[in-house]
Amino acid sequence: MPKIGQSGKRPAARSILGAGPLPALVRDRLAVALLDDGSEVLKPILVGQAPSRLTQERDGADVEPEAFSGISGARLAAFIGLRQNELLNRVVAINLLHRWPGRSVEKGDDFDVEAARISAAAILSHLVVNGPRVAILAGSQVLAAFSSAEPRLQGLEPLQRRLVDRHTFVSLPHPSPVNRWWNRLANVRAARLLLRELLGLER
Repeated sequence: MPKIGQSGKRPAARSILGAGPLPALVRDRLAVALLDDGSEVLKPILVGQAPSRLTQERDGADVEPEAFSGISGARLAAFIGLRQNELLNRVVAINLLHRWPGRSVEKGDDFDVEAARISAAAILSHLVVNGPRVAILAGSQVLAAFSSAEPRLQGLEPLQRRLVDRHTFVSLPHPSPVNRWWNRLANVRAARLLLRELLGLER
């Protein structure tokens, strides 16, 4: 039985959006209001790159895994001081690519930059008429996709915030186990403080 993402067999519709407008399901999820401590607020958007190979294999080749439902999501939740399900209940988690993209012939995953840019542009278009929102961009590929679609996000440093058209964008290093940025305790502490603030948690 061939493995998902096998070389030479790219999954179809690599972008969450294909080439069309924002799907109704994603649009509705982005518009969800969260009643928290008596106040109605819009959930922050947590944007990831793509499902990992392990997450895709866990859920099946024909399934779109929930964003941040794998190891990276569990690590991020632990850094914040939450259980994984608690984190996913507090955010709208979206991956720019809805399937694991397969292994690159060189190194790492075969990330489809153009498909990711299309997804980022559609999310930004949605934000124009909805908000204000907090958008947490997790990973250099996510930041690059959003910066390509919105040049005012270029040069965003890790944990830096930037206000663009009423929306607050935050750059977050990807919480993958291979990302050495998270090996420094000072980085973990700074990220924890910032993310707990953005999620409306006690610091």
